[in-house]
Amino acid sequence: MIEAATGGHLWAERYDRDLTDIFAVQDQITANVSAAILPTMERSERERAGRKPPDSLDAWECYYRGMWHFAKFEAVENKRARSFFVRAIDLDPQFAPAAAALALTYLNEITLFRPDSRAANLPLALDHSVRAVNIDATDAMGHSALARALWMSGRHAESLAQAEIAVRSDLNSAAAHGALGGARLW
Repeated sequence: MIEAATGGHLWAERYDRDLTDIFAVQDQITANVSAAILPTMERSERERAGRKPPDSLDAWECYYRGMWHFAKFEAVENKRARSFFVRAIDLDPQFAPAAAALALTYLNEITLFRPDSRAANLPLALDHSVRAVNIDATDAMGHSALARALWMSGRHAESLAQAEIAVRSDLNSAAAHGALGGARLW
């Protein structure tokens, strides 16, 4: 698979199978292509949103701009990410990934930057992650954020259940598998 705009190689695979079950092969190819191009597509969206002036961003672009800042794992960048996620939610209150990402900014602030903010930020993380799951019960990121918030609240059985839902929702989600690992650890 080649990206048309740049001519860059995205994915290749060879399939030597018995064609008696062509539909199983077709399903496997579809799953492999999706798994291969999703990270590239998400990175491309973050980069595209990063080039636009902030006053012209819509909810989707605010979300990707926020993800660009969120990925830097710095206190200042976490706050910038939070502001973009809040703006995305203001523009589209039913945008579940933005609500889940907002919850993750509060969780990261607790675990990475300001442990003393736990009392204030953990309820916010729980609220936003529950909101994300209520908006879209199939979103792995929402369930992952909720699983993490629950284990940090000492609600381990609920955390494990949410993490398992996250993995079932998206078998290719690193966040879902991370949440499941954390839930099992705690």
